[in-house]
Amino acid sequence: MTMLVADSCADSNAWCRDDPNHLDLATDSLNRFRIGGTPVATMYPDHWNNRHVSWSFVPTPDYSGDIRIGFLRGAQRYWPAIAVSHLPNGIHGVQYRANGTWTDAAMNSDMGQSYVIGATTSGQSSFTIRIRDAADTWLGGGRTYSFSLPSGCAGGCSQDYAPVPYTTDSSGGTLPPTPAPSPSGDTACMAEWKLTGSWQGGYQADVTVTNTGSRPVTDWSVHHTLPGGVTVANRWNAVVDPSRHATTVHHASYNGSLTPGASTTWGMTLSGDDRNLGPLSCTAS
Repeated sequence: MTMLVADSCADSNAWCRDDPNHLDLATDSLNRFRIGGTPVATMYPDHWNNRHVSWSFVPTPDYSGDIRIGFLRGAQRYWPAIAVSHLPNGIHGVQYRANGTWTDAAMNSDMGQSYVIGATTSGQSSFTIRIRDAADTWLGGGRTYSFSLPSGCAGGCSQDYAPVPYTTDSSGGTLPPTPAPSPSGDTACMAEWKLTGSWQGGYQADVTVTNTGSRPVTDWSVHHTLPGGVTVANRWNAVVDPSRHATTVHHASYNGSLTPGASTTWGMTLSGDDRNLGPLSCTAS
């Protein structure tokens, strides 16, 4: 059976799914299953686990136009989370071009059509991406899509989905080279915090992350524990990784690379009176 599944990215929250565990069917469609042309009776309501469906992508019939790109709620320069929809054949991945290099984007939690990308130039708000479809081929032969963060999202997009216009280049990007062998040595990091300001009912803490290993790192994250009754009001120079615990922060798009002995600093303001964050744990790769 071939069916058309409505693009769930049309939902106001743009939470897009592309895996067999996130296949949504309209309520009235649940009663239209047939065997040999004969209706198999109602399955709604209160008929659980009596239909088993497996599926795979097929190219969209009579497809026209191009993809749609939009930023999700909370997206900003330091956490540019996008949703990609209206695809001709599903999506298996997104790459973004940063400082002249193509990099695989991390999926935004388990939202199969949402990815957290990086800026074309570190710390800026212009982006270029390309897409690998469900057949694991480059969409449009490697067509690239360039766009910018809307001005209204400078402090974080307030709407659930902020569509953006883009320009395309169909000359085809150069495929990523085969990765070089990892250099010898170890990767390690250390994170230390200090109180840098306080006021009635709140305070500021700065965290210094240092590469204590013998080779460069390109990725680091820090886990901290919040005292009871304390909440984070704001963070800068680091973002919460949606795939990890809420108190695990990840480097921003521009400060993840550290040579041995180098350090970078991120900070946060907190609401509450207990000012003991305790020891921090740091991981790097």
